[in-house]
Amino acid sequence: MSGQVDDQELYDNHVLSVCAALGGLEPLGTGSSELVYVPGDEALACLRDLKRFLRRAEQQRDRRVHHLLRKWHIVQKDLLPMLVASIRNDQLKIASTICELLVPLTWPFDAEGQLAYHDELKEYQEAFLQQDVFASILAVMVHLFSIPHGLRHERDHARLRLLLCLFRNLLAFFDTQVSVTASAEVQWRSILQEQLVTRLYSDGVVDLLMSLCGSLGESEFDGWNTLLVEIFYYMFQRRDISVLLSSDRQGSQLEQLLKKEKASVSTAGRPRTTRHARFGGTFSVALPNGTMVNTRKVAAVASSSADVLPMAAPRLKRTQKDMPSKIPIETPQAQKAFSAIAIQFVKECFNDLAVSMKRDIDRERIYIKPQDTVRFIWLCQFGLELRRDACRTGTMIGLDSILGVLNTPNIVFTLRRLSASRDEKSPVETTFCLKFLNQLLLAIEEMMHQTGDAGMFDVATQLISTLFYEHDNALLLRSLCKESRAHSKSYLETLVACIDTLLGVTERVLAEQGMLVTRKKSRARTSKAPTSAADDGNGTGIGVDGDNTLLASAPAVQQPTGDDASDAEDNEQPRYVEQAFDFRSYMAGFATDGTVATYCQLLRFYPDLENETVEQIVRMLRRLFQDHGCQESFYKLSVMELFGQIANARGAGQASTSGLHKELLSFVALVVGTFVEQVSSNAESGPLALLKIVFGGIRSDKELSLANSD
Repeated sequence: MSGQVDDQELYDNHVLSVCAALGGLEPLGTGSSELVYVPGDEALACLRDLKRFLRRAEQQRDRRVHHLLRKWHIVQKDLLPMLVASIRNDQLKIASTICELLVPLTWPFDAEGQLAYHDELKEYQEAFLQQDVFASILAVMVHLFSIPHGLRHERDHARLRLLLCLFRNLLAFFDTQVSVTASAEVQWRSILQEQLVTRLYSDGVVDLLMSLCGSLGESEFDGWNTLLVEIFYYMFQRRDISVLLSSDRQGSQLEQLLKKEKASVSTAGRPRTTRHARFGGTFSVALPNGTMVNTRKVAAVASSSADVLPMAAPRLKRTQKDMPSKIPIETPQAQKAFSAIAIQFVKECFNDLAVSMKRDIDRERIYIKPQDTVRFIWLCQFGLELRRDACRTGTMIGLDSILGVLNTPNIVFTLRRLSASRDEKSPVETTFCLKFLNQLLLAIEEMMHQTGDAGMFDVATQLISTLFYEHDNALLLRSLCKESRAHSKSYLETLVACIDTLLGVTERVLAEQGMLVTRKKSRARTSKAPTSAADDGNGTGIGVDGDNTLLASAPAVQQPTGDDASDAEDNEQPRYVEQAFDFRSYMAGFATDGTVATYCQLLRFYPDLENETVEQIVRMLRRLFQDHGCQESFYKLSVMELFGQIANARGAGQASTSGLHKELLSFVALVVGTFVEQVSSNAESGPLALLKIVFGGIRSDKELSLANSD
């Protein structure tokens, strides 16, 4: 045991001696107080020794060398100052070796590919904010790119890819939200990624990344698209696009939070009734038939129900893990940098990056991982949403900047990934797919209303026809509303927004075009092929059913003979029926208990919902309740309890004083009033309807009836 300790200590001393020989700070001149970093005589050899140490540690999955270098602050005190000094002294070989060494030191993933080493990477993020660090790395990249592609060594290609990995490593850890009472150091370390993005933008690194995105069509940049997508993913995925392009500063956001806090304090300060107060005013009524009915005062009932039913969101078991919350941008400089980068990215290189990623995914390149597919879908929805919000805020970006993703293969691919992610229970990918479909529908509608551009209208018509042609596509979106699983708030908000956009766009398209064609799959026995099909001479035919519905062409099947004839009678061959899309019938499919339960599940987060989300919920519930007769689904104890909570939510936030709150309350009053009228108007079925609220699984009135003996 002591021998192992001695060997380990000897190895640590060896690493320490190599680090000590890297160099040090020396005065700039005689009598000068300014210190500059001067590399040692064997600095290049020491850097190569450190690379060997790290390579051996990675092979043995031992991070002891990483911990030692972090403990001695080698990156902060030696490597980064030496990098800046070597660029000033035109020692590009030393600078390139340092950049190679920085990549494994800042590697953020563990052996399983998960983000790890948070504290270690936060220290390195702060270190890279030193002056001229990113400018020095950029100088190394420019030098490597200055070598013609045909003359560039394979090692130079690897160095360029490593430098992209370095930017990815530094951006991989997002900022965190800390308490306002935290220390200044904690506050500073909570916005390191924001400061890194600002420095990357000011030092010109972002411009180089944009140039690389625009050059992905060339063969020399094959395989770099995944790294570039990953860089922009970590840069923007946790940022709110509406806040990103907004001119509001942190003060207005704090003012809104302060109003919300005051409202919650006033709500919590309302006097609560005691347990004994619930029984005050209780009295009994003797009915003519001898039955005794106990009742209480209405005021006591209302106050006690508010105590019994809390307004907090329900504790749902096995709830999907919610997506990480958005991180606000703290400083005005970062706000300008993020906004400029996002707008420039969509204008200049979004199409090239998206097209390159989709091409490699279709070709099934070996370097494409499942997570890259998820990031590609995020990239598409991010570009479409940012362009739309930018146009809304006055920064006009043309539709040609996003045409690379507005095509039929992308719609088919997204729907396929939506179905697969639902089956694989991947809520993150499902949410990204729904967001992309939502933005895609909005972009299609915008294209259809482009005045004077017949090409845009034709493309939009083709896209919307592709979406509805396969009837299973529309059924897929509808089936998501009927799932009984407990979902996260972010997933439900995205689902509700996508369904609302789908229904709205479909209604408007049908009103303008008159008809959409959809294709349903039907089953027909091969032994009973329709005799009315007209043979075209090539073994195919077109059949017409009793409703004059066109049957798609299908190859004629040769009738089996012999022993296979009996087996062939039981086989079925799929056939397709083309017919006009019936929007009312499709909408009636939403009128189920599952849809109401899904929307009420999201409504339980009220009043912490955005006004737009509340408007989408009310619009859908009104359609189900008034237009499609789905009233029984609302007459359940859980739904009535939720409506009671909403009615008692006075002064719960900003939404409580808005017109949408009044609209929601009017819908609640409509449901409750209709139910009360239904119960009171019929003396025989009214009591049974009351029991059905509690016993929701009972569907027959006979199960609720009482025998004469009872």
